[in-house]
Amino acid sequence: MPCPLTRWFCLAAGLMPCFITAASAHEPTSLEDEIRRLLGPTIDESIEVRSDSDKYIGAASTATEGLTGRDDLARRPILREGELLETAPGLIATQHSGGGKANQYFSRGFNHDHGTDLRVEVDGMPVNQVSHGHGQGYADLGFVIPEMVETVRYRKGPYDARDNHASAGSIRLRLSDDLPESFVRLTVGGLGHRRVLVADELTLGQGRLVVGGDHVRHDGPWDIPDDLRRTRAVAKWSTGNAQKGGGITFMAHDADWHGSDQIPSRATADVGRFGQVDPGLGGATSRYSLSGSRHWSGDRSLNRVAGYAIRQDLELFSNFTYLLDDQVDGDQFEQGDDRWTLGFSWERHAILGKPARGLEHAHGVRLRFDDIENGLWRTARRQRLSTTRADAIDELGIGAWYELTAQLATKVRGTFGLRLDHVNADVRAQLARNGGSANDTRLSPRVAFAFGPFRNAELYASYGHGLHSNDARGATIAVDPVDSSEADPVPLLVGARSADLGVRMVARRQLIVALSAFWLELDSELVFVGDAGGTEASGETRRRGFELATTWRPNDWLSLDVDWSWTRARFVNEPAGDRIPGAAEHVVAANLGLGRETGWKGALTWRYLGGRPLVEDDSVRSSEIGMLNARVGWKAKSGGLAVEVDLFNLLDEEDSDIEYFYASRLDGEPVDGVEDVHFHPVEPRAVRVSLGWHW
Repeated sequence: MPCPLTRWFCLAAGLMPCFITAASAHEPTSLEDEIRRLLGPTIDESIEVRSDSDKYIGAASTATEGLTGRDDLARRPILREGELLETAPGLIATQHSGGGKANQYFSRGFNHDHGTDLRVEVDGMPVNQVSHGHGQGYADLGFVIPEMVETVRYRKGPYDARDNHASAGSIRLRLSDDLPESFVRLTVGGLGHRRVLVADELTLGQGRLVVGGDHVRHDGPWDIPDDLRRTRAVAKWSTGNAQKGGGITFMAHDADWHGSDQIPSRATADVGRFGQVDPGLGGATSRYSLSGSRHWSGDRSLNRVAGYAIRQDLELFSNFTYLLDDQVDGDQFEQGDDRWTLGFSWERHAILGKPARGLEHAHGVRLRFDDIENGLWRTARRQRLSTTRADAIDELGIGAWYELTAQLATKVRGTFGLRLDHVNADVRAQLARNGGSANDTRLSPRVAFAFGPFRNAELYASYGHGLHSNDARGATIAVDPVDSSEADPVPLLVGARSADLGVRMVARRQLIVALSAFWLELDSELVFVGDAGGTEASGETRRRGFELATTWRPNDWLSLDVDWSWTRARFVNEPAGDRIPGAAEHVVAANLGLGRETGWKGALTWRYLGGRPLVEDDSVRSSEIGMLNARVGWKAKSGGLAVEVDLFNLLDEEDSDIEYFYASRLDGEPVDGVEDVHFHPVEPRAVRVSLGWHW
């Protein structure tokens, strides 16, 4: 029987992941089988392929694409929502400020900041925000309730013709269409953590409605508590089957918090490890969305249309240099971003000729329009003193793509893709010289080959062009808004080229090993610096590296995933040095799972982010990050009570979530400031206990 909270939500609404089952040369047994193969990334049924090892071989088109299902996600202790993306090998999510901001991401030698060059989607809606007040590609996953996620699907590199702005790769989260069971859960823990969560499923008309909501409070270890308050709700109605159906999803999110930004190392003697230099930092954000999709089958084909409307805003107060620029009022500033994002997509997938030939093609169009108002203001104690810049931006993105998959020979499959991107932006700036219009167009070819299977192994080779995108304000800028000096505009779209070589091996249908080597080159990493209100050029960059992902499933109660990646990231021609500040070199992750769905279960997760250059000549490097988390739980077999205990930072390491090196000034220091390592500490050991009731 639905709980009362479920009815309220209805009214309010009005580790090594398993690899995706892409096209293969196997003879399908029905049109529905063909459709499921064609649109696996769109309407898959949350299958756990990792328990069926033979589906790895003859299915994927690269060694670095995969999928994690609901059961595997449930085994992981998750400290922050961005860690859902860590199921992709070689990706780390950290935080450099209060818990209400987007996480900071690292992968493939990138410091993505809050999401640049890493495409993230939730139920077909883009998470990355273009021309954002805090930075291009801002990807805040705070609106996602982790327990409501059914699958996390990833693909490294720019090889999927559907994707743009994904030089390092893309990650798609799919929300649950159904729930194994309904539940309510209460969580309390150290560092002032409290949470209540409810989820239920109803029959509504000809479909099913899944609803969920939670409220979170978290203070953290900070001398001035984060006082994070987050409320989220989701309602997803779906109907039909793989041949014909659709759905509508409503999501809501509100959060506000005090900011625990990074502090200079030299300040710890005065304010301590968990203190703040400026006590007036923090922010608030909200996101509301309505999305829908419809798919239908034709004669050996399937069409899908989808659309979304997203309303979101962010108000953020920061201070990274303290008294360097203004010795009286300080360097605090406010960033604001208020926008509507509207989008539409259509795609068609079809089998050509006899299914045994493995000849399939797909094509589609995606439209996205952002109506943006954002700005940057100098503030003191959260009161505005002056306007650095204020802008209204209309940005339209159009993408058309085509992809053909063919069985070229008995042991060779090929996928050929082509994508055309066009961006048009109109900037209405407070300073008229910084306004105007800009547009850019890019054509991006992609190709991938799979060789095999050879016994229990398959080889892969991929090459593709991708895009690095820039803020529209950087494309129309003429005058630096901070010092009024002349500024050079940058292109909206910058080219990227990437190649992957890989192999996947299956040993005794229990151990799966995937190894890949990659090369990635960007013409420039020009970005709009939201913290300063201007643009900054980095020049051409080149990355190469290796990624190893292993999965071991000897039985139904034991799982072990171990991933390792190494990247060499360099500037091609930079006088100050060839190191890219913040580029992650070594990333290691291990996940051990014990137990079944009911009864006793446990998990251990360990992640490691190696030292990184903080300046171009590598004279200053960050420290390493190592984190061990654990989960122990028990669940009744036929509904009823469930208990979980999560332990974060089990070894109580005093590491840093993030480190930067730059000049700042504290009270009494020289007017030119002091160069120092600025860090945001990881939270100390904490225990969270969850009591749940399932029915």
